[in-house]
Amino acid sequence: RLQILERDRHLCQVRGPKCKGVATQVDHIVPLSEGGARLDHDNLRASCSTCNAGRQNTRNAELAKALEHRPGGGTSSREW
Repeated sequence: RLQILERDRHLCQVRGPKCKGVATQVDHIVPLSEGGARLDHDNLRASCSTCNAGRQNTRNAELAKALEHRPGGGTSSREW
């Protein structure tokens, strides 16, 4: 984590709309859930907390939308 923050000079590399600029976290460019490498420095970048949380919220929304469009028509109470 510290190596990535230092490599990126503690500057957020995501640069989302509400970016704080100062990175305190490390973000997986390709999420682990999609096969991204956990410790590969090429898959990691410095991120501020706002951008990192925003990316997670975006990924969750994309996943929910994809599940809605599955054959069978979304979720049922039995799936949860």
